[in-house]
Amino acid sequence: MRNIKYFLEKISFGNKIFIFNAIIFIIALFLLAFFANSVSTSAIMAKAKNSSSRELKLIERNLKSMTESIEDYSRMISSENRLQQTLYSIYVNKKNNVEENELETMKLNSLMSSIVSNIIAPSTQLVGSSIVIDDETVYSGYNLGKFDAYQVLGADYLKAVSAVNKPVWSGVFPLVYDTGTVKNVYAVGKVIIDKDTGVNTGTAIIFVDEVNISKIYLENRANDDDRFYILDSYGMVISSDEKSSLYRPAVEITQISNNEYDRLLETGSMIVTNDKTQFLYSVQEYEDLGWSIVSIISLDEILQENKNISKVLIAVTLVCLLMAFALSYFISNRLVNPIIRLTKTTQKIIKGDMSVRAKTDVGGEVGILTKGFNDLMDRIESLIEEVRLEHEKQRETEFKLIQSQISPHFLYNTLETINSFITLGMMENATKTVSSLSQFYRISLSKGDDVISIHNEMKIIKSYLNIQKFRYNDFLDFEINIDKKILGYSIPKLTLQPIVENAIYHGLKNKKEKGKLEIKGYFIDEEIVLEVADNGIGMPQELVSTVLGYEESSSKGYGLSNVNNRLKLLYGSKGRLEIKSVLNEYTKVYVHIMPTVL
Repeated sequence: MRNIKYFLEKISFGNKIFIFNAIIFIIALFLLAFFANSVSTSAIMAKAKNSSSRELKLIERNLKSMTESIEDYSRMISSENRLQQTLYSIYVNKKNNVEENELETMKLNSLMSSIVSNIIAPSTQLVGSSIVIDDETVYSGYNLGKFDAYQVLGADYLKAVSAVNKPVWSGVFPLVYDTGTVKNVYAVGKVIIDKDTGVNTGTAIIFVDEVNISKIYLENRANDDDRFYILDSYGMVISSDEKSSLYRPAVEITQISNNEYDRLLETGSMIVTNDKTQFLYSVQEYEDLGWSIVSIISLDEILQENKNISKVLIAVTLVCLLMAFALSYFISNRLVNPIIRLTKTTQKIIKGDMSVRAKTDVGGEVGILTKGFNDLMDRIESLIEEVRLEHEKQRETEFKLIQSQISPHFLYNTLETINSFITLGMMENATKTVSSLSQFYRISLSKGDDVISIHNEMKIIKSYLNIQKFRYNDFLDFEINIDKKILGYSIPKLTLQPIVENAIYHGLKNKKEKGKLEIKGYFIDEEIVLEVADNGIGMPQELVSTVLGYEESSSKGYGLSNVNNRLKLLYGSKGRLEIKSVLNEYTKVYVHIMPTVL
C-alpha cells in the first residue's frame, strides 16, 4: 500500500488522470462483459429448460395417446359379444361342476384368434394376448405357448385388475415366447363383465412391447446424446433407449442421489455437474399411470454457443479498451497541458517573480482556474503594495500601536506567513491572511482616532485572531459572542488586542493540547463588560495580584498596565481591568467601561 501511495505521489498529474480513467474503463468493461455473459448464460439456460419442458410435454401427450389407444383395444376384447357368451358358458359349467371339455378350449382359442387377428398386427403396439379365468390362464395367443399369467404377473396384479372395471397396467417384465424370444413388455389387463348378468367371467390381458413405448421419446429427442427414461411410482426404470437400464432404480442409472432425485420431482428441473460436465435433468409426470418421464441433456453443446458469444464479447471489449486508452490519453493531455503551464508560472512566483502571470488561452474550468490565479496574484500584489503604503504613511499610528503593546514582530511574522503560503502555493490562505491583515491595519489606523466603536474593535480582534489561527492552528481555536446592543458604543482603540495576544502567547501556546479563546461582550448594571477567557495554563495567584502593575518593558512581558492606564485615563474609576485565573485551568480578563457614544 505504501509503495502504491509513493508511486502515485511521484507520477505526474496527467499520468494520474490517465491511470484513473484506465482503471475506470477496465472496471466498467469488465462488469459489462461479466453481466453480459451472465445474462446470456441465464437466457440460454432458461431456453434449454423451456425446450426440455416442451419436449417432455410432447412426449407425455404422445404417451397418453398411445396408452389410451392400447386401453381401447383392451376394452374392445373384453366387450366382444361372442367372447362374453363363451366365457359365460364356461363360468356356468364351472359353477355347476361340469368338467371342461376340449371342444370349449378349441372354441375359445379359435374365437380369440379371430378377435385379436385385427388387433395384434405390425401396425399396432400389441405383441400378445391372454385370457385368465380364476387365476388360470385358459388362452395364450401369438406364440406365447403355455403362458401362466398367475406365475408371471402375480396374484396381486390379477386382483387389482378384477377390483376395477377399467384397464390396469403392469410394470415392465420379460415375456418369453415359445420361439425362445424374450421381449420386455407391459401387461394391460381388463376384467370381463358379462353384459346380461354382470358376472365377472374372466380377465383379458394384452401385452405391449416396451420398444413401442420408447419410440415415443426416441423420435422426439433433439440430440442423439439426450437420454430419456420412464419411471414407475417406485422410481424403477420401466422404459429406456438403453435396455440395460431397465428394472434398475432411477438414482442408480441417473447418477444422482436420493435427495437430488426428490428435489428433481419437486422442482421439475435442475442442473447437475458430473465429471466437469453439466447436465440438465428434467421430469414430466404422467399422472394417469403414475409414471414419470425423465430427460438428461448434456449442456456442453448448448453452452458452446455461449462460449462463442463470450469470445466475440472479449474481442469487442479489448477493442473498446484500446479505444478507451487512446481517448483517455488524449483527454489527459488536453486537460493537463494548461495545468502544467500554470504550475511553471507558480514556480516562478515562488522564486520571487511576482509580476509573472499564467496564459489564459484555454476555456472551461481550467480557464476559470487560470483567470482566478491571475486575479489572485493581482490582488496579492495590490494588497502587499497597499500594506506597504499604509505602513509608510502611518508611522505615527505605528508608534501608538507599539505603545498599545502590539508586538512589532506581529507584522513581520504575518508577512512571513503570507510569503510562506505563496511559496507553498496555498494562495487561498495567503489571500485570506492578507485580507485579515489589511482589515486589521485599516481599522486600527482609523484616521488617527484613538477611540472607535466596539463594532470596529471586534473587527480588529477578529482579523487579528484569523491571522493568528493561520499561524497557530494546532493550538488555537476561538469564539466571539458580543451582545449586539453594545456594538454602537465607543472604546479606546486596540484595548482588547494586547489582552488577546497575552492569552495566546502566555496561556494557550504553552498548553499541551489545543486550547480555546472566547471573547464576550455584555451589559452588567450600568456598565459594559468585555470578557477575554482562555483555557490555557493560567497564572499563579501572586502574579494575578501584581500583573497590572508591570510596565511594558517588564521582563515578564505581560504588559497589561498600559491598557489599564488608558481605561482609567478615559473613564476614571469606572474604567478598569479585572483578572481571574486558576493555575493549569483558565484565565479570564474583564474590561469594564462606561457606555458612551462617539
